[in-house]
Amino acid sequence: MIKRLIRISGFVGKEVRELVRQPRLLLSLLLGPFLILLVFGAGYLGTAPRLRVVIVVPNTPAFAGQDAAIRTQFSKGVDVIDLTRDLEAAQIRLRNGGIDAVIAVPADAAEKIGAGAQAIVPVYYNEIDPISEGRIVLGTLQYTNDLNKETVAAAFKQGQQGAGNVNDALARMDTALGRISDDLGRGQVQDAQGQVTEVRSGAGVLALSAGLMLQLLQTAPVAGPQSTAQQQNLTRTTGAITSLNSDVGALQSELAQPVPDPTRVRAHNDAIRNDLRALQGVTTQFQKMNAYVLAAPFYGQAQNLARDKPTFLNFYTPGVLALLLQHIAVTLGALSMVRERLLGSIELFRVSPITPGEILTGKYIGFTLFLAVLAALLVALSIFVLGVPMAGDWFWLAGSLLLVILASLGLGFGLSMISKTESQAVQLAMLTLLTSVFFSGFFLSLNSFIMPVQYAAYSLPVTHGIISLQTIMLRGREPDLFYPAMLGGLTVLFAAFSMWRFSREFRRG
Repeated sequence: MIKRLIRISGFVGKEVRELVRQPRLLLSLLLGPFLILLVFGAGYLGTAPRLRVVIVVPNTPAFAGQDAAIRTQFSKGVDVIDLTRDLEAAQIRLRNGGIDAVIAVPADAAEKIGAGAQAIVPVYYNEIDPISEGRIVLGTLQYTNDLNKETVAAAFKQGQQGAGNVNDALARMDTALGRISDDLGRGQVQDAQGQVTEVRSGAGVLALSAGLMLQLLQTAPVAGPQSTAQQQNLTRTTGAITSLNSDVGALQSELAQPVPDPTRVRAHNDAIRNDLRALQGVTTQFQKMNAYVLAAPFYGQAQNLARDKPTFLNFYTPGVLALLLQHIAVTLGALSMVRERLLGSIELFRVSPITPGEILTGKYIGFTLFLAVLAALLVALSIFVLGVPMAGDWFWLAGSLLLVILASLGLGFGLSMISKTESQAVQLAMLTLLTSVFFSGFFLSLNSFIMPVQYAAYSLPVTHGIISLQTIMLRGREPDLFYPAMLGGLTVLFAAFSMWRFSREFRRG
């Protein structure tokens, strides 16, 4: 056993010395990833720029002189570069890359809406980047939502301005009721009957206008609970609309009598005034409401329960650590055995008392020690220099990093067993890196792929490393046992394959 340990330690020292003798390699492995993370964190904006658009206005008399109003209405959330009436020229400008989108104002918007149909606002874009295309499509949805809100709010504002005319009608009706009482007091029944006609015509207009306002105000509870006073006001208004015409009809019938009873006329006047006061309340309430609340009663407010504020630097750093450790481990492992073959060392090992298992074990331990030191330095730079949070347990972090290193070394040794030259080993290591970037969840979620591709992604150590490190460092909790177990399984699987192939090669010689 002591001799076996001595032979293994010899390979450990051999691999460590070869790495230490290359200071430029060590410097690039340490400072290279750190500088890349630093530039990424300092240079990435993280916010999508506003869309640069050209608005195409219909070339019809109805839109003549409306450029300023259209620019105000259709410029919500976008940067309007120009207004034009030539759609073809705007599309040519779009294809040449000077703008992001072209928005065409529909010429038949009023007719469509008036007929109960939606008016379609065409938005043209010319994009080959699927991510940018998604940004433009989402921006179009947000743009049309803002446009709808502005349009509805403008209609409500006009209705609120029109409510002032309702107040004028209320005042005229109240004046007419006062004249009826005065005329009856002087015995002028015919003049009083003439005032009832004005009250009757005004009552019809008021009932219609108040009914429309009431329908709008009754949608307000979806935006939040109303006060008791508001609820009472709406309840009184509902009854007032129902009783107004009835009370006016009763007054008219009483005044149509040969000798109207002043007491009953006064009672009918009081009843109509009560109705008018209720209608006055709903008019005042309608005028005080925010038009944007009526147009968009709901407003989403997102609240993030994560321990730290999410940033791109914080989110991607654990993934970069896992990806770098896997790539370095795979490259070292893949080149190690190929170099031994090219140098003729395998023939020397065959005539020595050393075994294939001792060779691989020594290389495992040597590379693991080197990569562990490298991982510790990268983690320290990430946390104490870049400010990446470490919210979880250090033991779990060290264990996850160790499992990523062991599984990646096993993958590298496995690649070295099927590579005949250094160029083949480097090529396989680069293919592994490209596969890891695209399919490990580094920048595209695993849920974005079909199930067979997801299953294949689980064969990469970096897939489990990224999830584990993000969970530990950013969420502050232990990773699901599935991911450490998979890393352990991959370590055993790759090591067994490497041992089997190397033992066959060793014996054949």
